[in-house]
Amino acid sequence: MSVERIYLARFLTRANSLHVDNLLEMGRQGRILSLESFYDSNNLIKIFEYLPEVKVFLDSGAYSLDNQGVENTDKYLDDYINFILKYEDRLFVYVNLDNIRDTNITWKNQKYMEERGLQPMPVYHYEDDFKWLEKCVNEYDYVGIGGIAKGLSKEADRILFDKIFDYMYKKNLSTKIHAFGMTKFRFMTRYPWYSVDSTTWLKFANFGKVIIPRYDVIRQKFNYFCTPIPISVSDISEVKSDTDNTHYSLVYPPRIVERIEEYFTMIGIDSEKLKTESSERYTANAYYYEQFSKDERFHQLTEYKGDKSFF
Repeated sequence: MSVERIYLARFLTRANSLHVDNLLEMGRQGRILSLESFYDSNNLIKIFEYLPEVKVFLDSGAYSLDNQGVENTDKYLDDYINFILKYEDRLFVYVNLDNIRDTNITWKNQKYMEERGLQPMPVYHYEDDFKWLEKCVNEYDYVGIGGIAKGLSKEADRILFDKIFDYMYKKNLSTKIHAFGMTKFRFMTRYPWYSVDSTTWLKFANFGKVIIPRYDVIRQKFNYFCTPIPISVSDISEVKSDTDNTHYSLVYPPRIVERIEEYFTMIGIDSEKLKTESSERYTANAYYYEQFSKDERFHQLTEYKGDKSFF
């Protein structure tokens, strides 16, 4: 099976905090699916109140806790469980409170949540002993793969993913797999994930960039089912970045610039606003992922057979 769902991380809470109505409407209509963190639960509650029809993929916030150096998470875990019990009907899935540095604590939390009557998604980190992954995919229906967003090399990613799906193929397992922090085109279309998420849509916008599809000159239309192109549309970067922010109009020849602006017109984006308004860049990137996830080739059933020729 190929990817069924793409979740844009922090989509709804970011849209709400900036009061971007068109993005909130995309979420309300189910055009964009959002992964949100319990670590930002106060803002998530506001989303639930404002958009009573939306559901989200709920992450535990373990990564944020680790960044803050929080070691004792007992109270946080109980608060997390109570939140899930209260809002369970608003959640597609919710994730175990994993411990990035200690697999035994991760499993202790998994079992504790199960004892409280919940069915959290277990998480396997790429640095964990592979036996934990084997345990997950044999005992659970839906498993998350974490640690990818730390920035593994392409080769390290490939080795990890090959190992995971080789094992599942040999065991004839149909466990659904979610990739945390991974929306790279070549990996999304190479492996039979059930779902993926990342903040790529958000980070590119903050760097003054938007993601656009390539143009198919033969079919004379934009092709979403190929590696997209990030282009700079603004020299304003909301976060420190070493990337080149030279505006696309100064990088590409006139005929390509004309094609890019044709794309912006087609999706209702003001190219001038892209220079100064992050909300316009967020919208452009969200639209790209919406169209990509609609492509029929994206949802075609595939069978992984350990074929390494892709690379």
